[in-house]
Formats: sequence, C-alpha cells, structure tokens
Amino acid sequence: MNPQQPDFDFIMNPQKHKGAVGGGPSKKQRIMIFIGLVVIILAITIIIGSIISASANKSSNALVDLGAYQAELKRVIALGNDSVRDSKLHNNSLTASYTLESDYQTTMSLLKARGVNPPKDFATKYKGSSSDQAIENAKNANNVDAVYQQIYTEKLTNYKTKLSEVYSLLKPYEQAQIKQQSDHAKILLGETLATTTN
Repeated sequence: MNPQQPDFDFIMNPQKHKGAVGGGPSKKQRIMIFIGLVVIILAITIIIGSIISASANKSSNALVDLGAYQAELKRVIALGNDSVRDSKLHNNSLTASYTLESDYQTTMSLLKARGVNPPKDFATKYKGSSSDQAIENAKNANNVDAVYQQIYTEKLTNYKTKLSEVYSLLKPYEQAQIKQQSDHAKILLGETLATTTN
C-alpha cells in the first residue's frame, strides 16, 4: 500500500467499521444514553420534589404549633377576665381575649387553606397549670393584678417571638397574616408600631 494514497479499505471491507458514519455512537449506544439521561432527570425531579415537600411540611407543622400556642394563650389570658380588679388591666385582658381569638381563627384558616387538619389534641400541647396556680395563689394573697400583669406580659412576649419564628417559613400572603398577628401582639403589649411613609 502506498503511504500517499488514502485508505479506502472500508469500502471494500465493510465488516471492519460497524458504527454510524463519522464514528458517532451506534443506535444501541444512543438508546443507552437516552435512558441514562431520563433516569438522571427523574432523580433530580424526585430530589427537588422532596425538598419542596419537606419545606411545606416544616411550615405546616410550624402553623399547627402556632395554633396550639394560641389556644393555650387564649385560655391563660382569659383567666384575667374574671380575676383582675384594675379596670385598665381588665380591659386589656378582654381586648387580648378577643384579639387572640381572631388571630387563632386566622391561623386555623391558613391551615385549612393548606389542607392541613391538626390532630384533635393539638390544643393541649402547651397546656399547663402553672399560670392557673399562680393566679389562684395571687387571689389568696390579694395580689392578683400584679401577678396577672406579669403573666400577661410574659405570655404575649413569647407569642411575639413565636410569630417571628413562623413568619420566615411561610408564603408571602401567609406572612402578611402573621405580620398582622405580630402587630396585634405589639399593640396588646403597649408597644408602638413602626409606620411607613409613601
């Protein structure tokens, strides 16, 4: 064979070159590549779906926890409705009771919109008797107003903190509802709200 002449053996002997023209992958190899890509895309889709689902579950659980806290907070704040003697504190207690009931209903609406049904006993998660006992002891010691004011402030401050923890986990329209509840807590605590100017 002359080194200056091109090698045209593939024309005379086609058994030696079994692939696609130009040396590309055979049909079998293309099918395997396609199946591999489909598997990779499917795996990525499942991973992304799991991440989204985990995030949604975390925020739903946070809302259920908030509802449980609100249920106990309503009960504890209502203890002052009949116990306190100071008229301003009594009015604060009544206002807080109605406001917290409204906030609780808003939280339940958010859960319903997500299709989440809290467990039947979720409202007892934070139930305790320490506040009840403290108010009962304060009644006997004729010191109920001061003790109730302390409980009122502590519980509402904790509520405000819980709202801020839940806020970042939610969707924007849910965040607006939680922001409103946070504003309610601030007002009930006698704090001033930041105003925005346009």
